[in-house]
Amino acid sequence: MGSEMCIRDRNKGECMMDQITIKDLEVYANHGLYKEEKVLGQKFLVSAVLYVDTKLAGVSDQMEFSVDYGKVCHTIKEILIENDFNLIECVAETVAKKLLLKFSLISKLEIEIKKPWAPIGLPLDYVSVKIKRGWHRAYILSLIHISEPTRRT
Repeated sequence: MGSEMCIRDRNKGECMMDQITIKDLEVYANHGLYKEEKVLGQKFLVSAVLYVDTKLAGVSDQMEFSVDYGKVCHTIKEILIENDFNLIECVAETVAKKLLLKFSLISKLEIEIKKPWAPIGLPLDYVSVKIKRGWHRAYILSLIHISEPTRRT
């Protein structure tokens, strides 16, 4: 969506875009497969990389040309608090979809959901799911055949 400028990386040939990064937003919520997780709740850490063309915001100093990361954080928190998920995979998909639909300047994003208190009975820092989603440009070709009217004789 939008008309993001693409500067190609010399080595990889990939499009380099501006990024807004949110790292380890802490949300306490009740998700998981086990009854105890849904009853007791646990901490989730959400990170997001938002690909946005920030050039106009950078030169104009106007918020309307960027994505308000405060609103993004509150949206993420609302999604985690107001829904009931079994899998962090579903949390990630839902967060990605809702952010892309709500914030039109985001052309693509990366979402990571960390679950530091995953109940697996072994020591670990966290378990996480990381996904990349975005808009794709589609072209639609419409062919209309218009015939000349026939004359009746």
